[in-house]
Amino acid sequence: MDFGDQIRDLRRREGLTQEQLAQRLMVTRQAVSNWERGSNLPDIETLIRIATTFDVSLDRLILGREGNVKTSEKNVATSPADARDEAGADGSRMARKLIRDGSEGRRARMNVVSLAIGCALILLGAFCVFVKANSVEYVDASGILHENFFLLPMAAAFVLAGLVTIVATGVVRLVRTLRDRRR
Repeated sequence: MDFGDQIRDLRRREGLTQEQLAQRLMVTRQAVSNWERGSNLPDIETLIRIATTFDVSLDRLILGREGNVKTSEKNVATSPADARDEAGADGSRMARKLIRDGSEGRRARMNVVSLAIGCALILLGAFCVFVKANSVEYVDASGILHENFFLLPMAAAFVLAGLVTIVATGVVRLVRTLRDRRR
């Protein structure tokens, strides 16, 4: 049984309208309608609320059937192909969506981390320029010039590293987006 049929059956068994279910789940009626028609799937937080509302297992909602929860590595679906083999044709769509959502979340976190590192490097370069501009340069009694000349090349290196990090993050994201659109 696919996810849309499950939601419709569970909702009807409880005697709820789409509007009433939507209010319980804090979503729109159109979202419930889209799930039942199979044109859209809920995110993991909503899926947990559905399981709690109807007192059913996530296994049943995701895989379309009740199953034993096994923790061995052999029985854990790690890719959409594994999920399809584990769930059969009906449950694989939901399992693939959850796996894809998890991967997208990890990618988004890595993008944020990469951008933060790039910005921190650029700020470090700016700080080096600030210190150089505000430092005192002098010649001591023996004629030796005291100057922190090394700060300017360091600033340039930090800014360049920050820009490379930010541009590389953008290029990787663009390539992934283009590759996903081709699929």
